Amino acid sequence: MRFFVPETDDDSDAERIYAALAKLAGVPVPALGQRIYLISWVDSERGEQMKAEVGRALRGVITELVRKRSPKERTTRRTYKEVLAIFPGEPVKVVLRAWPVTSVRSSWENPIPVAGSTIKKVTHFE
Repeated sequence: MRFFVPETDDDSDAERIYAALAKLAGVPVPALGQRIYLISWVDSERGEQMKAEVGRALRGVITELVRKRSPKERTTRRTYKEVLAIFPGEPVKVVLRAWPVTSVRSSWENPIPVAGSTIKKVTHFE
């Protein structure tokens, strides 16, 4: 996937917005080869398998064992705000289209800090 920032008009606009999001996240602007497109991790606090993909809604899946007559799994899928950028580092920072980027509030801290030990998959932009 070629590098982009959602809803930008051209490469220079994308770079300008990306730099502003990096500043918000408190990180330096990463080089092209270090920019993250997708990350998945386990959020142990919420019990969710999370997937953040730039330009798509943050997604979480909870799988629970339901014990009634016979044990079976129940899966709950959740979607959250759109992912605008993902920045490498420790922790990785996932920036959502939510406060303080917009006036819309989220149940997530923004940017979301993701500890390296919880990360299952990372895909970089080409």
